Amino acid sequence: MNNFDFYKRADEIRNKLSSIGLSEWTEQINDAISGGSMAGEILMALRWIFQELKRSGADLSESLLSQIDDFIEHVNRVYPIDSKSGDRTS
Repeated sequence: MNNFDFYKRADEIRNKLSSIGLSEWTEQINDAISGGSMAGEILMALRWIFQELKRSGADLSESLLSQIDDFIEHVNRVYPIDSKSGDRTS
């Protein structure tokens, strides 16, 4: 069983982003959580947001990047992505 608390971790990341003035990203996280109807939908949206955040070139600390990577890794364990196509494999 997976004891990783996705919502707690997303909230921690969101709070850190807010504290460094990246409100556009915190809004996207809020929208994903409040707009999703099922856990899988929410987690996949959060994974996408965090991947885009990393690609954005935003000035993120190593600690925050590590938290984001850890979150993505845990989502990938539950909802794997085919590395060639980017599609979910299950």
